[in-house]
Formats: sequence, C-alpha cells, structure tokens
Amino acid sequence: MSMHRKAMDGAYRTLGLLRLEDAPPEAVAIAEYALQVLKAVEHGDQPLFVAPDGLTRFRANPIVRFLLDAGPFDLNALAAMDFTDEARAQFAQLIGYSLRGYGELSYVSDEAWIRAEVAALGMLDAQADPGTP
Repeated sequence: MSMHRKAMDGAYRTLGLLRLEDAPPEAVAIAEYALQVLKAVEHGDQPLFVAPDGLTRFRANPIVRFLLDAGPFDLNALAAMDFTDEARAQFAQLIGYSLRGYGELSYVSDEAWIRAEVAALGMLDAQADPGTP
C-alpha cells in the first residue's frame, strides 16, 4: 500500500470511517486538502510580512533585488529565458512578490500556493495572538 493510501486511510479512520471506499466525497476532499497542507508546510519559503500598503508580501532578498534592479536583466528578459517553474516561483518570492500576485502566476504550483497561504495564515494568527510560539 502506498504512503499516500496509508495516510488517506488514516485520515478516514480519524473521521470515524473504516474504509476509504465508505468515505463521502466531502470527507475525501477535506482529507486530501489536509494532506496537501501537511506536505506543504515541510518546505521552506521566504518569510511573509504585511507591507505598509496592507498587502501580504514575501520579504525580498536584498541581494537578489539589487541584482534585478541594477541590471542587465529585467523581468521581461528573464521571462524569455529557459528556467524551471520552481525556479521562477522561488525568484518571485525572492524579489518580494505580493501573496495575491504570487498566486496568480502561471508557474506557481498548487503546492507552492498552499504553502504560502498556510504560512500567511500562521503569520496572521501569531499577530492576532502574540502568545503563540
């Protein structure tokens, strides 16, 4: 049995269901989403912060930002080059993309988007409750 299947079966047992096949579609969707979130939080990303304009943004890496601003390449030139989607998604974080804009980029995977959303929710929860570690 695959690790995915074992995890899904465990999630269904937690919901009080004995077999995966007995699960209603809503429970399947919730369990699959929960597994995506758990997998997503295992990976590191750029930290997020709320900018003065109220947007949640990735904290830009000042060296990467300087290299982009100083040239010789701009975003249009980089877009025409052959980079992986993962490299492009990481670059968007490193230059300080807003969370909303990041989610609209065609090369950002669902997993990367979920990771960023989970991180943003955790950040906002921590701000609302300063006693949270």
